[in-house]
Amino acid sequence: MALVFFILSPEYAADSLLPRLRKVIRDTLALAPGGSASHTEEEIQKTNSEAMRLLAEILQVANDAEVEGRSSKINHHAIVDAAGTLRRIANQLSAIATGRILTPLPQLDPATESARQQVLNAIRRQLKTWLDFFNGAESLSATAARKMAQAKSLHDLANPIDEFSSRLEGGPFAQMKSWTLEQRRAMLAELQSMRQLESLFSELNQYMADIPG
Repeated sequence: MALVFFILSPEYAADSLLPRLRKVIRDTLALAPGGSASHTEEEIQKTNSEAMRLLAEILQVANDAEVEGRSSKINHHAIVDAAGTLRRIANQLSAIATGRILTPLPQLDPATESARQQVLNAIRRQLKTWLDFFNGAESLSATAARKMAQAKSLHDLANPIDEFSSRLEGGPFAQMKSWTLEQRRAMLAELQSMRQLESLFSELNQYMADIPG
């Protein structure tokens, strides 16, 4: 069996990684508010559980890549780091989507609602660019991956979050003055999750760029 696996018909770690990585990115996208899996608690839990299962499989692929060495064409350390960060991103997006279901919030003014939506749009763009990359012909090119990561700006997510935060906190917090305590807590929890996502995506871009080895 070892002869068949390693010589006659090997399944290289990269071949095993890419479909799983693409699927977990799609699942993470689906968890963002407005995504296909964000409309009910059941959908959120099911999709998040599937993402966690895939991430566990990706960690096993990292072990395989370590055994294969350079022939695997991928960096097992970067895979482990990226998987951990994707897990935290999926959980944060699940928390935001679940919070919106459990505690429906009054409408903010149009400019603030637009700024809030721009944060989610920026998050989707971050995930979509990596999904497109790992779907493309250069998915195992270290040069192409690092070039794409370098093209990303630290401000891509920070600016919309800052805009939303400044509008929400203006007054101070005048727009939430008539809200219940639970509603205020839910909105501030969402803003805190966005801040954490800003840091997580900065890490993810670095780790994703290092996966092709």
